[in-house]
Amino acid sequence: MRFFTYIIFAVLFCFSSQSYAQNYKAKKPRILILLDGSSSMIKQWTANDIRFEAAARIVDRLMDSVYAVNPNVEFALRVYGHQHPTVDNNCFDTKLEVQFSKDNYSQMMLRLAALNPLGVSPIAYSLQQAAEKDLLRLDENKYSLILITDGGESCDGNICAVVEQLLNKKIDFKPYILSLVDYAPLRQQYKCLGDYLLVDKPEKIEPVVGKIVSAYKRTFIQTSTVKQIDKPVIKAEPKLVVAKAPAYTPPVVKEEPKPTPPPVQKKEPKPPVPDPVKKSSIVVEEKQQREKMPLPAMGTARRRLLPQMYVTRSLRKVDVPKYVPMVFEEVPPPPPKRPTQPVYKPMATNKVSTTPVVRNTPAAPKKVEATVTREEAEKTTLELFFWDGKGKYYQTAPEVVLLDRQTGKPVYKFNRTVDVYGNPRPQENIPVGVFDFTITGADNYFVRNVEIKADQKNKLKFTVHSASLSFYYIGNKGRPVKEFAARVNKTLKRNAVTKQFCTDKLEYEPDNYHIEINTNPIEVRNIDLEMGKVMALGIDEPGKVKIINPNGYKITGFVYQLGERYKQFKPMNVTGNILQQEFLIQPGRYKVGYNKTPEIPGSKPSVKQFVIKSNIIAEITLD
Repeated sequence: MRFFTYIIFAVLFCFSSQSYAQNYKAKKPRILILLDGSSSMIKQWTANDIRFEAAARIVDRLMDSVYAVNPNVEFALRVYGHQHPTVDNNCFDTKLEVQFSKDNYSQMMLRLAALNPLGVSPIAYSLQQAAEKDLLRLDENKYSLILITDGGESCDGNICAVVEQLLNKKIDFKPYILSLVDYAPLRQQYKCLGDYLLVDKPEKIEPVVGKIVSAYKRTFIQTSTVKQIDKPVIKAEPKLVVAKAPAYTPPVVKEEPKPTPPPVQKKEPKPPVPDPVKKSSIVVEEKQQREKMPLPAMGTARRRLLPQMYVTRSLRKVDVPKYVPMVFEEVPPPPPKRPTQPVYKPMATNKVSTTPVVRNTPAAPKKVEATVTREEAEKTTLELFFWDGKGKYYQTAPEVVLLDRQTGKPVYKFNRTVDVYGNPRPQENIPVGVFDFTITGADNYFVRNVEIKADQKNKLKFTVHSASLSFYYIGNKGRPVKEFAARVNKTLKRNAVTKQFCTDKLEYEPDNYHIEINTNPIEVRNIDLEMGKVMALGIDEPGKVKIINPNGYKITGFVYQLGERYKQFKPMNVTGNILQQEFLIQPGRYKVGYNKTPEIPGSKPSVKQFVIKSNIIAEITLD
C-alpha cells in the first residue's frame, strides 16, 4: 500500500512541475513602430534630410541597438497617412506595412525607402487598429510601441480614450513618442500615451535611442534564460523483501526423439512446352515442308519492300506483287526551342552630358517688394515674413544675407526659421544700419536699402510669387529626362492642372501639389513647393521589356511588386503588335499573365516572372 501511495505522489509532482514551467515560460518581446506618413513629413528636417528620412534613420539606429542586446526581438511597422493624398482627407488611412518577425532589418529598410508621405494624420484610429489587429497572442508575446511623428491628431480622434480602452490592456512597456519638431503643445497631447522624447536635431538621435534601449534592457528585451523544469529524478526506496512460498515448478518430462523424415527427392524440371504456332492461311500437306527462296541482293541501303516467293505442293510459282520502292521524305530538324527564362541584354542609352539639360534658362535675380514695420522693444531683433501679397504666408526657410551697401560684402548671415504656427523666429544680435538684403536660392531675391533700428522689433515683409520644379535621373543627373512628362495638379483645386515635360524647369505658386509621372507603372508624388526653392524630383532610369508571343496568346495583365503584394497596372506607350511588344518600364519585380486556352471557361492563366533594372532589356517569351 505504501508503494502505490508513493507512485501516485510522484505522478502528481511531475504534472505540477510541468504546469509550473509552462506558466513561467518567457514571452517573446515585440516592438511596433507606428510611423507618421502624412504630408508634413516631407518638410525639411535638416538641410539634407526631410522628416520622413530622419524617421527612417531613427528606426535604423533603434533596430541596430536593440539587436545588439537581444537579436530575438521582433519588429513590425505600421504607417498612417501614406496611401491617400491630403485632398482625400482619408481618416482611415493606416496599414501594417511590415509584420512581426525576427531579423527583419533589411525588409524594414526597403519598405521605408519605398513609401512616400501623402495625407492626413489619423493617429487615434491607427492606435485602435494596432491594438485590435497587431497586438495579439498576449499569452506568448509582450509588446511595446514607439510613435515617430512631427505633429498631432488631425482627424478629431481621441487618443487618450483609445489608450485607456484598448492599448493599456495590451502594452507591457509604456510607449515612447519621438517628436521631430520642438512644439510644446504636443508634449501635453501625448502625455496619456507614453514618454515624450524630442528628436529635432541629428545629434539627438543617439542619446534618445540609447535612453530607450537602456530602459528596455532592464525589464523588456533582456535575454531570458528561463528553462522548463525537467521531471524530477525519483530515487526509489529500497523495496521490502517479503519471503514468499516457493513457486510451483512442474516436473521435467523428457521428450522422445522424433523420427527422421526421409530425404526429399528433387524433381527434374519438365522441358518447356513451345507456344502453339499460328495457323497459316496457306494449306500444305504434312509431308511437304514450305521452302523459302533466297532473297535477291540489295543494291542500295534505302528501305524497300522485300518480295518473297513460296513453293507449294504443285510446285507452281506464286504470283508476287510488283516491287515498288518506298520513298521517305527527309524531315527538317525541329527549330531550336525559345528560352523559357527571361533573357537580359544591355540597353542602348543616349549619350549623356556633364550638366543637366533644361529647356528654359534659370531666371535672373529678382527684386521683390518689401515693407518694414517696427515696435519698441528692449533689444534689437529682426523678423522676416514671406507672403503672396493676398494674405497667404509661406513657411520656407531660405538663407538670408545682409550686405554692406558700399562694398557689397556680407555683414551678417542667417537661416530664417519658423515655429510650428508658421511665425518667423526673431533673429537677435542683428547689426544696426542700412543694408541690402539677399535671399539666396534658385531665384536669388534681393531688396535694397533696408534700415535696421536699434532697440526695436524690425519686421520685414517680402512679397514673393514663385517656386520651381524640375526632374532628374537618380545616379545620372547629366542625362535629360526626355522620355517622360508629368501632370502637376494643385491640391484641392481640380482644374489647376499643368502638363510639364520632365526636361523643363517651371515656376509654380508656392503650395502643395499632386504630381503624376507617366512611367510604367505611374509614379505618384505629393510635394510642398516653397518660395524661392527649386524642388528637383529624382526618377530611376528605366529599363525596357520585350514580350515575344509567337503563338499569339491573350495577355491578361501586368503586375508589379509593391511591398509584400502585387499591384496591377496598364502599360502605356507600347510599340509593336500582339506577337512582339516593347515598352519602357521602371526598375522592380514584375509578372505577366497570359491565357493559353481562352476557349475553355475558367481556365487558369500562365504567369511569367521577371526583374527590370535600369538600362537593361528583358526579353520574355510566352511559351
